[in-house]
Amino acid sequence: VSTSYIGVKSFVTLSSVRDIQVIISGEVLNPGPYSLNGNSNVFHALTIAGGPSEEGTFREINLIRNGKVIESIDLYDVLIYGRSGFGPRLRSGDLIFVKPVLNLVTVLGGVKRPNVYELKEDENLSTAIGFANGVSAKANLDSINLINFFEKVPKPLISTFSSRATASFMDSKIESIALLISDLLKLGNSFFIDNSMSDLVKVSLFILFTQL
Repeated sequence: VSTSYIGVKSFVTLSSVRDIQVIISGEVLNPGPYSLNGNSNVFHALTIAGGPSEEGTFREINLIRNGKVIESIDLYDVLIYGRSGFGPRLRSGDLIFVKPVLNLVTVLGGVKRPNVYELKEDENLSTAIGFANGVSAKANLDSINLINFFEKVPKPLISTFSSRATASFMDSKIESIALLISDLLKLGNSFFIDNSMSDLVKVSLFILFTQL
């Protein structure tokens, strides 16, 4: 405009963004088609749909465009590590697909953030402790118990690793341990007196059967 009219300046303001239509499917609380703001990303869409269900993964959420997966998003990058990777801006016709949950393990005891965590195939015991924000100041590293339930009538199989071993041995040992679904990792607390394993086993059985 300034080149055609002397002394005239023009300004353009975007007052609104056209809505887009996307489909959110798979293991989410409220699957279906949604109308979203044109500036929306995968995280916005999942929030509108209620997020992954109890059977849905947080670790591999696919953005499908024209029949191809253009982005696979791991929500742990946002929720645990604080990285702001929400994927590309959504377009009309996009499909967001939430896969079934992967390997769930439980980390309890002397960690800073005890909870149930989801591990990928290439992740191990060290990864699980990292998700739990590491060991707490009151952790008793002489008492690290890994309990596996693998039979129809589960029996606890307890493997104990002592912190009195050399640091290099412990690091290699922890890195080599792959956790399986419904495994329960318990780090002892120095102030905690465990009179029996019965309560822990009951909690573990509850977690196991609720995930089957």
